[in-house]
Amino acid sequence: MDISGVLPVKAVEVIRNGCSVCPIPAVSSLSSKRAGWDGIALESFSDVPGVSIPDHDHPTHFLNLLTHGNIKAQWTTEGKSRSADNGPGTIYVLPAGTRDRLTWSGPTTRIILVMEPRFLSRSFEDTAQSENVELTTHWNLRDRHIQSLMLALHADLEDGSPAGPLYGESLGLALGTYLIRRYSARNCAKADYRGGMPTMRLNRTLEFINQNLARDLRLWELAEVAGMSPNYFCELFKVSTGLPPYQYILKCRIERAKQYLRDPKITLACAGAAAGFADQSHFTKVFRRLVGVTPLKFRGKIGRGHNHATEAPLCTFERLTQGREPREPGSH
Repeated sequence: MDISGVLPVKAVEVIRNGCSVCPIPAVSSLSSKRAGWDGIALESFSDVPGVSIPDHDHPTHFLNLLTHGNIKAQWTTEGKSRSADNGPGTIYVLPAGTRDRLTWSGPTTRIILVMEPRFLSRSFEDTAQSENVELTTHWNLRDRHIQSLMLALHADLEDGSPAGPLYGESLGLALGTYLIRRYSARNCAKADYRGGMPTMRLNRTLEFINQNLARDLRLWELAEVAGMSPNYFCELFKVSTGLPPYQYILKCRIERAKQYLRDPKITLACAGAAAGFADQSHFTKVFRRLVGVTPLKFRGKIGRGHNHATEAPLCTFERLTQGREPREPGSH
């Protein structure tokens, strides 16, 4: 199955008069341009005044969440005009290929997310061979699941994406999965994930993680290593390990950092960087949350007279695979 090669979506854009433009006539207050996400992009716009947005086309699936403001909105799509009162929590779901125009009154704050069609179609095992997944159009939707996932993505950007792109892509995948199940034009049955990932695929994936902890790991490449769709991979990985991929990787990085911290010749900053943390601040924050003490206090507790730098970094890979018999590839 070819699940790789998702085109990056760098910004929230629509097509107007043959050109890619931002749909909102304002500068975004927050953007995912530097987050490195594949297949999705998010921007927020604060205190946008009443505006009239002329005809434009959507090359990507488009989600607009109103977070502040009570307004009167009027839109035209598929030759039909409608209007409604919009308040905080109102969501627009506009599928790729939609053409519309929109007018609203009064200032608003909005979070807008766009999703590359292939990101959506390749998220599901049973849609991975489909070039497109058709979503239904909604202009005055209330859905707390969509809202919470968009707010979680927004919060990740506000925090500087400390867990790297894997966390944001995982949230995007969860959102895409929900959209397919709830707002797709075709029904997609929920897969049975009992039994977890086949052992040989799990071993291969855990070994890949263990060998690449020092760099950013992407959801799509992990799914490709396992040989399955990203949605299927995430669900089976959690069943098998008890953790979603990004949490498992964080724990592995902490265990590796502990090994480096046992060597007094390795600085705290180098220990964090070698274990895959983007900066020392993130390293210290995650280490304290998972271990209960800062890296400096951990080093003080273990003493400075022992050099374990040559020991193999510990990871739950060994615990998870010990004593497991290999199964045939592809068996579920």
